Amino acid sequence: MLTRPLRLLLLCMAMVALGACSSTGGTVPEPTRLQSIVAQQELVKHWSSKVGAGDHNVFSVLEPILQQNQIVAVASSGSVAAYNMDTGIPVWQVDLGQTLSAGIGESQDLLFVATRSGKLLALSGVDGSLQWQANTSSEALAVPQTNEQLVVVQTIDGKVSAYQLESGKFLWSYTANLPSLTVRGTSTPVVTN
Repeated sequence: MLTRPLRLLLLCMAMVALGACSSTGGTVPEPTRLQSIVAQQELVKHWSSKVGAGDHNVFSVLEPILQQNQIVAVASSGSVAAYNMDTGIPVWQVDLGQTLSAGIGESQDLLFVATRSGKLLALSGVDGSLQWQANTSSEALAVPQTNEQLVVVQTIDGKVSAYQLESGKFLWSYTANLPSLTVRGTSTPVVTN
């Protein structure tokens, strides 16, 4: 058991050590003031649209793409829509009835999205109709990539899988070992010829 004077000495040493941590050792420089920026180009909104509802409880990156003269966008609720780039007039819209986790990949006249339940869907770029679907090993968060011959998807279980572009037939997969603790998200694969 520590004696009273020894406890008092240890307490004083701890207070001195904590007090030393808070000293700055000098003056802190003032931050540089920001200068005003003059806009060189005025941005004008030509049109806007809402594709569908998102899921604010789950992180997902669902970015629109430009395909020919159309802007194609998806919502995690399963809506996919194409709009005329110049006018914003809807060209087509479909509801896939499945929650989407990744999209949109594109090749020729096909669009590719992935569902939260582990499916890869190929849609017609002309009218949004379902062309084929394939099962993946798990959920994909990265945009499906193509090289005009195959579609490659990376899933959250560490697998990179390839499917035939025209039919969705499974071709091959590569499995990477994941660390025991990972952040939700995967990188987008790069596909070349």
